[in-house]
Amino acid sequence: MRKVLALVLALCFFAIPAMAEEIDLTAMSLDELQALSLRLMSEIESRFPFDSAPFGSGVFIGGKSIKTGTYTFTCNEVFAGTQHIQFFASEEDFENYLVSELLYAHEGQSFTLCFNEGSVIVITNLSGVISPVKAPWAP
Repeated sequence: MRKVLALVLALCFFAIPAMAEEIDLTAMSLDELQALSLRLMSEIESRFPFDSAPFGSGVFIGGKSIKTGTYTFTCNEVFAGTQHIQFFASEEDFENYLVSELLYAHEGQSFTLCFNEGSVIVITNLSGVISPVKAPWAP
């Protein structure tokens, strides 16, 4: 009977998940918060496949905020409001709101995003994963 009880207690011990200590962010300095942020982003990025990274809503300019090239963006989360991707041929077109293409997005959809030098892509109310497109003939 004691062996059975010891076995049950041992199983209960291993079945209980470890409880992480809650971090008091308000007590941390700005330097500590930035270091923690870098550690978190590094860990998040390490969990994505090769050459993939988390990507979300924002304004992205080819050659400035993202390398020029062709990417695949897969939407894995949509937020309240209108979810879309807007393409602008240049920063001047963006400033004048001359949209060259508009795509409405849904969770699970994939899109090809082409970032040319100075082109602007605006992603609204979406997050997902982005990865560079490699031509089958490229080394």
